Amino acid sequence: MLAPVNDDFEQLKVENKSDKPLHDLVLYRSSPQGQWSTAHADAVVPAPRPGVPATLPAEPEPMKFTPAGDDPSRFLADDWTGRLKSFQLQTADIDLILATLKIYALDQSQTTAVYRLDESVLDNLLPLKITPPPAHVRRIALVIARNIDPNVPRILDRLISQLGDPDWHKRDSASTTLARFGPIAAPRLRQALSNHDPEIVLRAERLLARIAAR
Repeated sequence: MLAPVNDDFEQLKVENKSDKPLHDLVLYRSSPQGQWSTAHADAVVPAPRPGVPATLPAEPEPMKFTPAGDDPSRFLADDWTGRLKSFQLQTADIDLILATLKIYALDQSQTTAVYRLDESVLDNLLPLKITPPPAHVRRIALVIARNIDPNVPRILDRLISQLGDPDWHKRDSASTTLARFGPIAAPRLRQALSNHDPEIVLRAERLLARIAAR
C-alpha cells in the first residue's frame, strides 16, 4: 500500500502487509508531458504485528521519485537487467521479462509498482518437485501492482469529467483509461450516473456494463 508523505506525492511511504519482505521494489510514474520518474527500494520489511518482536526498522524510509526520461526501454533495462542477471538467467529470458514489464508495468495515468517475491513465498505458492533433482534451480517471481496509487480517486474524478469533453478523442481516451481501472472505478462511475451531462452519464453506463461483464 502506498501513502503520500505529508500530502507530498513526490515522496511515498510503502506499507508491506505481508509477513515476508518485498525485494527490488521499483515505482513508475509518468507526468502529463510523458516524462517518467522512478523510485527504488532494495527491500520493504513487513509491517509490525502484535506479539511479534521487530528485528528490522518498522518505518521504512520514504521513497523519492527521480527523473527517468521518456524511453521506457532504456530505464526498464537500467532497473532490471542487472538484477535479473544476478539470478543467472539467459539473455532471451531477460529480454522477455523486460518486454512484459514494458507492456504491463507502465501506466501513464497512475503510479505502478514492480517487486520481487521472497523466495520462501514462491516456494509456498508454487512448490517445485523435479526428479531427479537438478544441480541448480533458479526461480524468480516479479509482481506488477496496479491501482495502488494514493492519487487514484483524483485521477478517476478527472477522467470522469473528461468523459464530457468537447473533444471526441479526449472523451474516447478517458473511456479507454477508465476501462483499464476496472472494478476500482465502479463506485465513482455510479456516482457519475447523476451527472447533469448526458454524455458523461451515457459513457458511465457503458463502462459499468463493461466492468460487470468481466
